[in-house]
Amino acid sequence: MEFDCIITFDTMSYVLKFEKVLKQNNIKVQLKPVPREFSSSCGTCGAIYSEDLEKALSICKSEKIRYDEIFQLNK
Repeated sequence: MEFDCIITFDTMSYVLKFEKVLKQNNIKVQLKPVPREFSSSCGTCGAIYSEDLEKALSICKSEKIRYDEIFQLNK
């Protein structure tokens, strides 16, 4: 199953922290280049499963990880 949700960030440090804390919370995450149709200041996004989105956003809030935008991918 492919990741169906991406979250963009303004800085690489937020992307790396996002990956680290999600893995610590047993949420599957993959860092990848932001698709061309989306934009991001740092050019890297975090890809997750949409079923994990609510938990991931809750973790972002508690860990003070600022994200830019959320995109649901329709495959």
